[in-house]
Amino acid sequence: MQGVFLRQCGVETKIDFDLYEPDGSNLKTDAVHAVGDTRIMKDEGAEANTANGFVDDGQGYSMTLTATEMQAARIKIYVVDQSSPKAWLDTTIVIETYGNANAQHPFDIEKAIKMLTNKAVQIKSSGIIEYYDDDGQTVILTHTPTDGESTLTRTPS
Repeated sequence: MQGVFLRQCGVETKIDFDLYEPDGSNLKTDAVHAVGDTRIMKDEGAEANTANGFVDDGQGYSMTLTATEMQAARIKIYVVDQSSPKAWLDTTIVIETYGNANAQHPFDIEKAIKMLTNKAVQIKSSGIIEYYDDDGQTVILTHTPTDGESTLTRTPS
């Protein structure tokens, strides 16, 4: 069983997941997607079919979610076999987004990683990261959402 996925808000992404035999005993390795087998719910809103179905990757499966589908704070994917008897055990996939004022986590992880390559980092609180620069000086990055984007401010600069 997988945990919550963390992905960038509004950016197309690929999600890998597993399916199990209906009795839950083994991985299901030969499932075939049909229309209606994968549904998406964004921010506890109405459910709709996903734009893309899942694909068989051998032992597991993957599904690409469009940039539009990724425009939400919290996304839930339902993978439910519509046939009877069921070919696999139903499952859900939960995605939390980051990097946008409307995301579940507004802080932009991508920008922070680019700024902090090879630095020891401590997350102090939501939107604040502290690390020591090459001279041993404490540097604090603060997150400020502006117009749906994240801005990082470095102190001292």
